[in-house]
Amino acid sequence: MKYTFAVAATFWTALAALEGSGSPAISSLKKLNVAAVDADGQPVTDLRASDFQVLEDGKPKNLAFLRFTGGKAIPAALKAGEYSNRTGVPMQATVILVDLLSDRLLSGAVIGKEIGDALKKLESGSDVYLYFLTAHGEVFPVHGLPEAGSEETPSAEPWTRNAGPVLDLAVKRLVTLKPTDDYDLDVRFKQTSAALDSLGGQIWQVPGRKNLVWVTHGVQLIGYSMSGVLMDFTQPVRRMAEKFEEGQIAIYTVQQSTHGAAEDLVTYGGQTLDMFANLTGGRVYRTDESGTAIKQAMADSHGNYRIAYESDALNGNGKRHKIKVSCTRKGVRLQTEQEFYALAAPQSADDFEHAVLEAASASPLDATEIGLRGSLSREPGANSARVELRIAPEDLLLRQAQGRSVGKVSVNISTYDAEDKATPLPPKTVEIDLAAGDGIMVQQDVPMNAAVRKVRAVVVDKELRAAGSITIPVAR
Repeated sequence: MKYTFAVAATFWTALAALEGSGSPAISSLKKLNVAAVDADGQPVTDLRASDFQVLEDGKPKNLAFLRFTGGKAIPAALKAGEYSNRTGVPMQATVILVDLLSDRLLSGAVIGKEIGDALKKLESGSDVYLYFLTAHGEVFPVHGLPEAGSEETPSAEPWTRNAGPVLDLAVKRLVTLKPTDDYDLDVRFKQTSAALDSLGGQIWQVPGRKNLVWVTHGVQLIGYSMSGVLMDFTQPVRRMAEKFEEGQIAIYTVQQSTHGAAEDLVTYGGQTLDMFANLTGGRVYRTDESGTAIKQAMADSHGNYRIAYESDALNGNGKRHKIKVSCTRKGVRLQTEQEFYALAAPQSADDFEHAVLEAASASPLDATEIGLRGSLSREPGANSARVELRIAPEDLLLRQAQGRSVGKVSVNISTYDAEDKATPLPPKTVEIDLAAGDGIMVQQDVPMNAAVRKVRAVVVDKELRAAGSITIPVAR
């Protein structure tokens, strides 16, 4: 499978400016990723809506949507000429970022050994990726997410088995003294923010929930610059965390420190790291717990549920709102974001759809939040072809009305030529009205000529703010 990480003009960059466009927002749904594990930290995969209790600011909320997203995607048997956007195990990326920019004590070698030892113990290195944030503020891939146009092929041995030597080499290359201006709090925060945003744009394009394990000495939330100006980064951190949460990226922070007299000097960033974890649904760890954080992040992904409930707090006023999600089943522990501020007004349905379509045109990676199966049929010599789509109803926000499930999706189909230039067709709104057990099938005729090489369909549930896409090659 091929991936691309060009983030310009994609949904990730749009998340930075969700201030509302003035057009009305259809949805008031607050969406959460909730990890369910047992007392041993292992994923729990069979919960139902009745097992969840949700409180927002102490008030109970009813679930409008629930879907388990942590397991393997096993599509129904495909017919000849039929394609699926869920053809195997979904990518559940856990990305590790070793932060040398915040390392004032040149302890990178110690951190590298700790992480190397932790990675060697993993049963599989699949979907685990490793980066360094260098002393100059650059994001350096040790084992990076797949680049544009590359293909991942399974190896006989996981790359993590040899993580120790790989990390030793990276540390020797990257651990250096810092530039003088790095001691300026403002400069260091801006460098860290830019690096996190760049890496976040890459992680975002992996479907579904993702984890970022950030091993760092931390960044001060409040302090003085070298010129004596009082700096308070509370709001920028909240905005950045909100963007990561919207991108379904949970941040697990591991705050490294030293022992003895210098210990307090490297713990001033604890507030910042706590905020990132609390606002994105991650967890907080301290020194020498990198291995625990990596292992737990992966377990959380495998026990993940996507839920949504109606909220009156998504109004962009920036007030703090507390969230508590608990499980009625004994022995199950849930992990999700603990609070939010709704710093931006809800994105309108049309703005969301526009951002999704831009992202779809920029990446060959199909979106999988809505499951799709599709086929293309064409009579010999015909100047059109029929696209047939089957949409997974369990992935949509469907409401009950007189014993039936009703909802609405938008279907957007484009043809692509050999240069990957898209020609979009007018969008089609599909009203859904299902009896129990019914499926959803959509058919649409598409103009066809010799230049068309593939057809891509993007299905958007505007109210749920969810999308799925499928790419169908044109046989020649």
